[in-house]
Formats: sequence, structure tokens, C-alpha cells
Amino acid sequence: MLLRLTMLPGLALTMWAVPRLARHLGGNPAIALWLAVLNPLVLIHLIGGVHNEVLMVGLMSAGVVLALDRKHLSGIALVSLAVAIKATAGAALPFIVWIWMIHARKDAEAQGRTPTNPIVLFAKTASAGFAVFVAIFSAVSFVAGVGLGWMTALSGSAKIVNWLSLPTILAHFVTVGTSWFADLRLGAVLDVTRTICAVALIAIVVTAWWKFRKTERDAVLGILVVLVAIVVLSPAALPWYYSWPIAIAAGFALSTRTLMILVGLSTWLMLVFQPDGSIGLYTFPHVAAATFAAVVAALSLRTVDPLRLRSTREPEQDCPQLAFDYVHGNDEDAENPQPTHTAPSTPAPSGTA
Repeated sequence: MLLRLTMLPGLALTMWAVPRLARHLGGNPAIALWLAVLNPLVLIHLIGGVHNEVLMVGLMSAGVVLALDRKHLSGIALVSLAVAIKATAGAALPFIVWIWMIHARKDAEAQGRTPTNPIVLFAKTASAGFAVFVAIFSAVSFVAGVGLGWMTALSGSAKIVNWLSLPTILAHFVTVGTSWFADLRLGAVLDVTRTICAVALIAIVVTAWWKFRKTERDAVLGILVVLVAIVVLSPAALPWYYSWPIAIAAGFALSTRTLMILVGLSTWLMLVFQPDGSIGLYTFPHVAAATFAAVVAALSLRTVDPLRLRSTREPEQDCPQLAFDYVHGNDEDAENPQPTHTAPSTPAPSGTA
């Protein structure tokens, strides 16, 4: 319980940051909070399972928001704290440099000054950000008393082998597909597929960092792309790893179809591991049950009671807005959908909310 209490500040930071991120990116703050915080993948796996992603995601998302609010050094400091908890948060740091440079150019144009040479500006912002990172990371390492010894433990995740990681999926396909004419071992093939995916990951990170540099929205989108690439292409993946990109994705304006995909994915990931932490991926009935629940959860954004289990239907006016819009033929993929309830057609009884 003490470990869970230790993680709660990260949840609070996420609750503070995600709606603000949505306001910057044109998303819906209520939907963002619902997707990134009230998501059962977060509550059950991160809080219930006591994973340090709670602190990492909270600090990282708050740092990105501070950078968008032009508090660049403070934002880098928070993300540096997140890196000290889990190295993955470092994906946000190069893009915060772009955000800082974008703000500097806008300020120069607003004041009628000639913008600083991009190379000089990059050198200034990157060096200042790097100095803050080194100072924060060194201080935290000193206080924790761990030094850099934790870096040798990063390879420990390579021991995890499951179907959530693309290198593992490819290795399984190769070994099964060639089993009738070759005697390939999973371990040897896995080394090759992990190497290929590592090279692909590096290429994606570099390409995304250079491509998504023109606007603030681009920079945040770049963070999202890199986090997704890390989750998919890393040697190992676990369900709660997907909370990293979901926290950033929640800030964007999402179509209903995209929300359905994210809801279904979150539900499936939450259920595919058993409550005691054991993997259900290799048990067909477990995977089938998780998939069924995920599909129902996704359809529930469109249709009230998709399985038609209720004996009587609720009045149309009491349906969730998404289902109401669907019934009346509104745009299927309206950006920024509002999962609220319409007002009842008759006055509510006295004393009720």
C-alpha cells in the first residue's frame, strides 16, 4: 500500500497535465482525462500493479505541458525526473528543444527582430536543456545512491518473451513457418529480429525528430510517434507500456473511430494479463474472452447495450451522446466527440441530480 501511495503523485500530475495538453492541441479535456486517467489499463495495471510508469507518465506529460506554456527549463527538469524513473521518458526531451526554438522564433517575430540563426538557436537551447538534464539526473542519482549502475539492468527486459512485442511476433512466425524444413531455435531467431527492430527504431526516432519540428503540435505528435515505436519495436513489451503513448495521444482531437480503437485496445490489454500478473496470451480461451470484451467495450461507444442484454431499452434521450448521434445519422467520425448525456425530455423529479 505504501508503494501505491508513492505512485499517486504521478496520477495527480497526469490528471493536471492531460486536460491542459488537450487545450493546447485542440482536443477535448474531458475525453482526454477519461482516456488517460480513468482508463482501466491505468487504474488496474499501473495503480493496482504498482508500476513506476505512473510517476514517469505524470512527470513526462506535465513537463511537456510546461514546455508548451513557455516554461521550458521547468519542463525539461520534470522530464529529466521522469527519465530518472524510467529512461523511456527521454523520448520527449529532443522535441522540447523544438518547442523552445519555435517559441523563440515567434517571440523574435512578434518583437520585429530578426530571428536567431537556427543553428545558433539550436546550440543555445539544446545546451541549456542538456545542462538542466545532467544537473537533475545527477542529483537524483546521488540522492538515490544508485549511480549509473541501473543501466546494466536495462537488458533485463530482454528476458521477457510474449506476443506484445513485434520482434517476438516475427521470431515466432519465422520459427513456425520454417519448422518443416529447418530446425531454427527461437532464441537465435529472436536475436536477429530484435536487432532488425532496434535498427528500425533508431531510424524512426531520428526521422520523427527531424520531421516533426515545425509547430508545437508537430513536436508533441513526434513524441507520440516515438513512444509508439518504442513500445512496438522494443525487445519486450507489457500491457501497461501502452499507457505511455495513450497519455500523449489523449490530448489530440480524436475521431470516434479512433476512440473506439483505443478503448478496445485498452480493454484487451487490461484483460489479457491475469490479476496475478501471469500471461494469458498463450491460452486461447483467455485471449478469446479478452477479445470479446474489448469488442463490446469499443461498440459501447456507438451503441447502448450492444449485446441487447437489457429487458427494456432506456429512453432515447438518456442514451450517451455518441450513441444518440449514431442513431440520428450524425457524422460517424466527427472530430472531438462529446460523450455526454442529453437533457431528459421531462423535468427531473425534485431533489435529484
